[in-house]
Amino acid sequence: MTTTSYPKQMQAIWQQYEQTNEGEELTIRDCFDWAIKNKLWSPRPQDVAKIFGNEMSDALRQEIRIDDSGRQYRAKHCVKEERGGIQLTFWGDIDKATKQFMAKSFQQRRKGIVNDSYQLKQDVDHFNEYRGKEVGQIQLILDFTDDVAELEAVRKPEEDAA
Repeated sequence: MTTTSYPKQMQAIWQQYEQTNEGEELTIRDCFDWAIKNKLWSPRPQDVAKIFGNEMSDALRQEIRIDDSGRQYRAKHCVKEERGGIQLTFWGDIDKATKQFMAKSFQQRRKGIVNDSYQLKQDVDHFNEYRGKEVGQIQLILDFTDDVAELEAVRKPEEDAA
């Protein structure tokens, strides 16, 4: 039995696909077709409860309401906690959940954004250091204040028209 993790196995398939199709724009769908054709991958047995959980989580994240001010907001929010050595996800409705629950949910979402921003900065810094002299530097602005304000300005008229 192999000790290589499943993500590492998938990365190895992608690397082989990349080498086979060097210089082309690559899609995951094309990689899937290639991996199946070359018998490098087959579907794993799935845990039905996990599939349900993933699909329900996606559905809950997409539930949007509109308040009296015309503001669109996400109705369902989650908090991830470890209990008894198991990570659990608890869901609450923004209009009914406690302030403590919502504060924790917002804090976890913010932390996710910070982690994504940190990784983006690492990636840009690597690119700029190793390829920037050759092809030009990429500038990265991590202050999202103007971006958020612009979205609010653009979406507000849409909400007013509705």
